Amino acid sequence: MEKLKPIPANVAAIWGAFLYEGVWVCAKNTTRETEVLRHWNQGRVDLMAAVCAYLPEVWRQIEPRWYEAQFPGVFEYEVIAPLGTILGDYLLLNQGSLPPRDFVQTFVRDLIDDFFHSEQHARIHRHTHIDHSAGLH
Repeated sequence: MEKLKPIPANVAAIWGAFLYEGVWVCAKNTTRETEVLRHWNQGRVDLMAAVCAYLPEVWRQIEPRWYEAQFPGVFEYEVIAPLGTILGDYLLLNQGSLPPRDFVQTFVRDLIDDFFHSEQHARIHRHTHIDHSAGLH
């Protein structure tokens, strides 16, 4: 079995930012940040380190397709930020605990499947292209 390549540093940094946005930001709940931290009962840096530990699972699943010429949308908006949101939601609903890896593995697979197979992408993002050198899709 071929060893998984590490997440490129620029991709990891961008993904961390979008994951951060997903965990903390919710337009419908202006107190989400306070609630997440209260439930987590540790520091912000500790939480971000814990949620970023799930990013290798995302990379494991997307790496075989990562270098395709064109994605159907912006991966960070449609996969990474929603992953952060579900991690924050899970934490809020489960007494400050983060989900088990198998939950995240399944959720990531579903997000990636939706990203590549959504009919909305076929219509709206047909001509979308973001420079791979920036690490965004």
